[in-house]
Amino acid sequence: MAVSRPPEERAEVAKWLFWANASLDPILFIETPTGRVKDTGLRRNPTPKAITLLEEILSSREYLAGNNFSAADVAVGAYLLYIPLFFPDFNMG
Repeated sequence: MAVSRPPEERAEVAKWLFWANASLDPILFIETPTGRVKDTGLRRNPTPKAITLLEEILSSREYLAGNNFSAADVAVGAYLLYIPLFFPDFNMG
């Protein structure tokens, strides 16, 4: 059953969905001109400002948007979980 969320929380979820696609993707993935993923940007810069900010936010709360698990957590988590799948030799430690 879907959880009804107040408009402010839905807006916060939407913000994180856009952030994952627009900001996190280009940090994590370097693509060829044809769109194939060739490497992770984390090799060049293992602690980009956006990742540091994400770690700071999640150190003080359990979920990205509100007090419940949401699509925001799924979107950001999915991007992060692709790194060990695509680049098993890269240590995210």
